Amino acid sequence: IAEMCITAFFNDDKVGTAPVWKEWQLAYLRKLQSTDLQRRRKRESDTNFMFVARRVIPASSTSSRTTPLVLDLNSVYNLQPQQQHELDYVRADVLGFVEVTQRPYGLGDQAIGFDQESRISLRKCTFYDKRPVLTNLSVRYDARRSGVGSKLMELAERTVTCDWKMHEIILEVEDDNERAQTFYRNRGYQILFEDPASRRYDLSGLWLQQKRCKRLVMRKVLNVPIIQADVQTKVNMGIEYLQKLRDNIFATIDAR
Repeated sequence: IAEMCITAFFNDDKVGTAPVWKEWQLAYLRKLQSTDLQRRRKRESDTNFMFVARRVIPASSTSSRTTPLVLDLNSVYNLQPQQQHELDYVRADVLGFVEVTQRPYGLGDQAIGFDQESRISLRKCTFYDKRPVLTNLSVRYDARRSGVGSKLMELAERTVTCDWKMHEIILEVEDDNERAQTFYRNRGYQILFEDPASRRYDLSGLWLQQKRCKRLVMRKVLNVPIIQADVQTKVNMGIEYLQKLRDNIFATIDAR
């Protein structure tokens, strides 16, 4: 997963063509990414979800002995119905990845007196309520425009609403990444403000450096249909309680 993410972020379609010094930089970033993912997976299991998209290929006599078969073909989102019972399938290489994490993230609403500078400097303070923040959305170059990214976003948003009962999702995107901005806008995300104090790794030189960059903070308001079900459940519980109370009153009256 780390290898796919770092390649998508820093090397894209230039796999195998980087000079030696850049390969060293990429290896360092892959190790850093892998450690970071493992740490979140271990320490934040209740507030972090990770979704991995893998290529699905027909099973062979060799792969079926080393790789478990895909038993639930409903999880293969683009498999044609006529193909479901023709072959056995196994998971192959990673095509995409995304994660969503609950963490303190302030948006600095101007209604309570925060200006632009305050929103930027205070948005990650620990006294803020936790918000779902989407990060590390990446898709392999040869899997672009196949629906993998949209499906990963859909699963992340569904998790936020159904598992966490939360009504929004936040993400950051660099201001020069127009392709990603268009992708998020098409999915209903809106720009809230710009953060000019962000940093990113720069691989253009011999030494790996962190340079300042601008990022756009985007937000999407999610529908939470499960909440309606919860409200209906509470209403039903209230009706049931009133019914029991009425029966007890009748029983008391009858007893008298």
